[in-house]
Order: sequence, then C-alpha cells, then structure tokens
Amino acid sequence: MGIREDLVNYVDSDFPQSRRWNFGGDSAWYRKQAANHANKVAEKIRCAVPFVEILRYLAEAREAIAITMATANPEQFGLARAKRSATHLDAHNHAIWVQADRNLMEFNNGPLALDFDYPLPASVPRISRQTYYETLTRTKIPATRISKYLSEIKTGPYVFGVGVMVLEHTLPENVDGILNDVLQRLEELRKDPESTSSRVQFLTCLYGYYQAMPYLRGSASIGSMFFAGCFLGLFEEKLGGLPPDPDLSAMTALDQNEFISQFLEPTRLALLRQKLR
Repeated sequence: MGIREDLVNYVDSDFPQSRRWNFGGDSAWYRKQAANHANKVAEKIRCAVPFVEILRYLAEAREAIAITMATANPEQFGLARAKRSATHLDAHNHAIWVQADRNLMEFNNGPLALDFDYPLPASVPRISRQTYYETLTRTKIPATRISKYLSEIKTGPYVFGVGVMVLEHTLPENVDGILNDVLQRLEELRKDPESTSSRVQFLTCLYGYYQAMPYLRGSASIGSMFFAGCFLGLFEEKLGGLPPDPDLSAMTALDQNEFISQFLEPTRLALLRQKLR
C-alpha cells in the first residue's frame, strides 16, 4: 500500500522532537520514520482498513524503530501493557505541572506504582485526584490519577524531590474498555468526517487513547503517528494546534470537556491556515 504523492503528506519537520523521548542521538531519522508511518496510516484509512489493524501495524512499526535505533529492551515497544505504570513530571514540563497542580482536589495517602520495576513506598503523603474517561454509553472508566508527593521519594535508583507530580496510568484491566470505545468512535467518524461534531469526536478519541496508555512502552510516540495519520486520512489535512506532548495535556486535564475545549479552537485554526496557503 503506497503513499499517494498527489495528496497532502507529512514531512519530518511536522514531528518536532519531544524532550521526553530518547531518540538515541538520531532524532532526524526518527522524525522521517514518524512522518512516513503517519502517511501510511492515512492511506490505510482511505482504503478502509479497520482502525484496530492500523494500531497493530504501528505497534509493530514502533518495535522495529526501537530495534533499528538499538534502544534497550525494544520488545517492550508496542507490547500491550499488563502492569501498572506511571509518568512523572518535573520542571522541564512546567506548564503541564502547573495544570496538574491546579486540578488536584483531594488529599490521599497510599502506594503508587511509579515504574515497571520499582514500586513506591506505601503511605507516602500525597495530594491526589482521579480522572475519568466517559464512553459512548456514558460509562465513566477510572483513567489517570494525578498525585503530587509531599515528601522526598526514594525508590530503587530514583530520588524525586518534594512536589514531584506523578501521573498513574489507568489500571491494565481498564485499557480495553477505553481503547475499544476510542476505536468505535473513529469508525463512526470515518462514516461522516464532515459532521458538525467531527472535531469534538476526534479530540475525544485522542483524549481517550492517552488516558489508556495501552502499551508497555511507546504509547506516546505511537499515538503521535496514529492521530496525525487519522486526521490526514479523515480530513485530508495535517493535524496542527496540539502541544509537543499531547499525552501529558490529556492526562492532566480536569476532564474530557476541558481537554476538548482547550484544543478545539487551535486545531480548527491550524486547519484553516493550511487551507488558506
């Protein structure tokens, strides 16, 4: 399945490097791969390939990228997540840290899995807030738990200072419920991409995927290629108006509606600018 040269296509500069991803010193090569795979996703959508198969293709592609870049444990990329895991925020994500801090609501004590190998000590004091993903059937599935720790954390080889923000991903048993809803929304969107609610549905899918964080490693980069390709395949325009790390924006948003309202206008304006060129 080739890439249509007569249509809009991504180039490497459309994929700015995230400070959180380790590109093994060859970010230019990675960005070319990301653009190529996003273009292939768009072509698969035009050919009516089911979205679940497209995600499977990207999971395998991400593992192949990790192998080529000699990344440690490449088999973990694109592997379905079966363990608890989390992402920590520090000063380099200052704007996201502020958003997460603003959305904290309740005080909690308890254990939190920070890493695949090093669980946090029990009863570390934290301020914590649970977020949810709402499905098409109005079912609310527990998604990311945002926590700010009130004392220094030492776990395995890691030491985190007071105030570190930890985004505990949804439990593995919740992943399928969220991801299946996202895929169902995308299939419905493919039937009528010109509907008045199409952009809202697209951002809902993006929010849900990043709440699921479905892979042991590579969820963010797979999501970047997937949704760039989805937008191009559905709307025949490049996806714009999103921050470099949309996964962090989704996980730290107050709720689904806040995330959608935060990026609905920027994505619309980015689309309008492309059409005016």
